[in-house]
Amino acid sequence: MPLYTRHGQERLVPDLEGLSVARAEVQAKKQGYRFQTDKIVYDDHLPAETIIEQIPPAGTVTKSGRIIKVVVSAGEKRMPMPRLIGVSPQGALNTAASLGLIIPQDSISYQYSDRYPRGVVFQQSIPQDSVVRKGTVISIAVSLGQEPLEFIVPKLLGLPLSKAKQLLIDAGLSLGTITYRATTQYPKNTVVGQSIKSETTVIKGTPLDLLVAQESKPDTPSPADSSSGN
Repeated sequence: MPLYTRHGQERLVPDLEGLSVARAEVQAKKQGYRFQTDKIVYDDHLPAETIIEQIPPAGTVTKSGRIIKVVVSAGEKRMPMPRLIGVSPQGALNTAASLGLIIPQDSISYQYSDRYPRGVVFQQSIPQDSVVRKGTVISIAVSLGQEPLEFIVPKLLGLPLSKAKQLLIDAGLSLGTITYRATTQYPKNTVVGQSIKSETTVIKGTPLDLLVAQESKPDTPSPADSSSGN
């Protein structure tokens, strides 16, 4: 009589996707299949050592003993932090964007530096070569050049108080006393006077007093006035 070789019974391929490599291998062997890692790729959503894809797909009817090839997650891609110091702010933004890193506009500060020329990044919040992941937020400091010995008083008249305060800081001065005056000629919280004339040369940190518009309340009739018409 002829001899027949049985190459394995037909079975459903188990679903290995989403399992860890260790569990997937046990599951495959339990169902009579061999297990092989085909490739390892970065994945922003699945932890390392997690099965992303399998061939043949789960639910396929095939004979046991066949190899199930799988694609395994290497986890989220990480990278060394690039050097941003010594380049322009736009250069730093371009480098960060190309790697999926983020430098928000409000995380860019401007400071005086004796070492770096004006307009060059001289500080970064994460040191070069630190291991970071995509989406990491970075802050940088841009040089204003060497700090001057004298500062020019800016013109603040007509500006909102919030903006005037920022201009004072940027100009190297400090905020002195704020006095409020009721008026209908200017919008509320508008600077209507400053203690030192604009374009005056002063030393760093000189305090500047401000006179600020306050909303004027309309006159209300007194009880005597309201009863005088009777």
